[in-house]
Amino acid sequence: MVINTGRSGQYQYYKCSNRIKKYINCCDSPAIPKQQLESIILKTLKEQILNTEKIDVICNIVKEKIKNTAKGTKKMEQTNLKNEIDLINKRSRLSLWKFGDKKKSCFQQ
Repeated sequence: MVINTGRSGQYQYYKCSNRIKKYINCCDSPAIPKQQLESIILKTLKEQILNTEKIDVICNIVKEKIKNTAKGTKKMEQTNLKNEIDLINKRSRLSLWKFGDKKKSCFQQ
């Protein structure tokens, strides 16, 4: 379906694109007034999707996903920090070992 104007150009309709491009008898679907179809679609969206209950459900799902992402991010950050500390400890032990003190570490755990 595509938007097409009537002969006067005053009214717009949704028509089958094949009916417009090929020939008029290739499709049985009628032309639907644009304003009428869009009003029906908007009304249905408001009733079926954009109602308070559905919005609450969507908000709760989004909040849960944000919370889970934050937990995952926090865990990942903790792992990254631990890995960095371990790397610093290894490097510090190596540096201290080179200078003769084999027991010290930058971060005692």
